[in-house]
Amino acid sequence: ALATLDAAGVDSPVDWVGSGWGGHVGILLAAAHPDRVRSLAVFDTPLTPLAVPERMMMIALQSSLRIVGATRPIRRTIAAGMLADQSRKQRTATAYLDDCLLRADRSSLARMIGAVSIRRADLTTLSADLTMPTLFVSGEEDRVWGQEAAPSLRPAQPPRTVVTVPGARHLTPFEAPTATMDLVHAFWSRVD
Repeated sequence: ALATLDAAGVDSPVDWVGSGWGGHVGILLAAAHPDRVRSLAVFDTPLTPLAVPERMMMIALQSSLRIVGATRPIRRTIAAGMLADQSRKQRTATAYLDDCLLRADRSSLARMIGAVSIRRADLTTLSADLTMPTLFVSGEEDRVWGQEAAPSLRPAQPPRTVVTVPGARHLTPFEAPTATMDLVHAFWSRVD
């Protein structure tokens, strides 16, 4: 992230918005280079590694993706973990997720599962030590991030805001784009 900012000639502090892995990268950047991040908004970014049972399920999913690819049953399993119940009833949401999964090759999907889920680092301490205003957002139905992380993030200085968005699971910006933009704009107005 830092190399990308440098290559783009961005040397003033940025307002970082990241979802999932983008939030993970933002937390790492903000912790290592707090002078380069003015504010941080992260969506659906788990702060803790997976517990052993969940990690074992992800290893099985990774193996299945590598061997057979994103078959219909696998896509349904992924959709159940990523999309809220209401979103899965909308054909456009599941069709979009299906399209993304079907376009990716097997090895890329398997590597992504490994990096994003199986080998995910613990960001709890880094998140608690951030020095800039931070917005943490998760979908109300998120089984990965969820409310269990919220108490460890409140109260803190500088200001931390922890929000859950109704009608979303683990893809809040996709499932609730208007709420996402409203949250970011309100957050930035308090930072200014």
